[in-house]
Amino acid sequence: MSPWFVLQTKPKSERKVERLLIKKGYECFAPTYRSKRQWSDRIVEIDVPLFPGYVFCHLNKSEFREVLLTEGVIRMVKFGRKPAEVVIEEIEALRLLAGSNLSQESWHYHPYGTLVLVKSGPLAGVQGIITTNEKRKQLILSVTSLQRSIAVHLDESTIISVVGGEARINCESLPPTDELL
Repeated sequence: MSPWFVLQTKPKSERKVERLLIKKGYECFAPTYRSKRQWSDRIVEIDVPLFPGYVFCHLNKSEFREVLLTEGVIRMVKFGRKPAEVVIEEIEALRLLAGSNLSQESWHYHPYGTLVLVKSGPLAGVQGIITTNEKRKQLILSVTSLQRSIAVHLDESTIISVVGGEARINCESLPPTDELL
């Protein structure tokens, strides 16, 4: 099975790149979330990229050249000279999140904390790091290859179980964030 990779796009081109690559026959994913914005006369909800400037793409290494020639694609995210693969569990968690109506927001990269497994609700089966913010449970989902995270506000009825004590996402082999971008 082909791995998932991260493509960096031109500013505000995530949807366009996703659409063009899907038209070419690739499986792509540019997750978004709903955000309220104040316009001059009203408040509107719009879809905002969860990871601005990035699209996930499922492809073989032999397809890199064709994908990189797609309009709006700047480059592939790499560690050194090796393209950064995204762990399939991270993609699956993002897809489940995209199909839910749970409140979410971009979050600072969060590789430390108590690792939990969600047992109920739309994210059942997803692992993440649990935190509390303003008396609410939040599940932090991370995309290690981007060193970015998402905070998901869990319902009070969501059942979680601790997988391990203090967890640390393995990021020792990753370069500092500025080398990724």
